[in-house]
Amino acid sequence: TQSTWGTCLSSHGARSMSEVIENNDAAASAVVQEASAVAEIPASSVFNIPIAKMTEDMFKALGAYLEGMLTSHTEEYKLLEAMNNVTAEKYQHMTGVSHELAAKMAELQNQYLTLLPYMVQIDEIHDQVVRLEEAVMRLDEYTKRLAVAFHSKEAKLAKLSRK
Repeated sequence: TQSTWGTCLSSHGARSMSEVIENNDAAASAVVQEASAVAEIPASSVFNIPIAKMTEDMFKALGAYLEGMLTSHTEEYKLLEAMNNVTAEKYQHMTGVSHELAAKMAELQNQYLTLLPYMVQIDEIHDQVVRLEEAVMRLDEYTKRLAVAFHSKEAKLAKLSRK
């Protein structure tokens, strides 16, 4: 907005917004004075008094209107400036938060890389435990079959020894 203001002010030959307002006030005063001069024309002229009075009132109203317009535009620019300042603060805060998040992510990445060898070892131990459980189950089944075969042979031997 600064460059826009600079262009706007320089096009009016002013260095600041207050000079623009003063220049416009001066122009409005000149219009009102001109209207007053018209009102001072003698009654014998082509202009009659009611028209001169209406012209004067019109120029006064026009001056008030222009002053109001300039005031409202000035207030709008002040509001825009305040909004821009708030937005800049919000973006600055968001920048700080994003830098903090990036730092935390880097820290977590380093922790992950530190723990990665241990996680690999845990996976290897898990695989070994699974294979060991399978071997234990096969050994258990084999022992049960041996026990059944042993009892079967023992029963046959006991039958034979009774005969």
